[in-house]
Amino acid sequence: MSISELRLALIDKIMHMEESSLLSIEKVINDDSTDWWDMMSKEEQEEIEEGLAQADRGEHIPHSEVMKRFDKWK
Repeated sequence: MSISELRLALIDKIMHMEESSLLSIEKVINDDSTDWWDMMSKEEQEEIEEGLAQADRGEHIPHSEVMKRFDKWK
């Protein structure tokens, strides 16, 4: 995808976003010191932390295996 196509795709997504999503983007644009982590809900943070803990314990499926499972959908 070219830069021009990427820009157009981004503009299209922004134009079709719900108002609440746009407020999050506005915070990012207007505040360089905002960490994306702080903008996430506690539930989202906990889910990510659990996923990282699972990966650390080896409880994951390798990318190659996932691709095999979904390859049939092409």
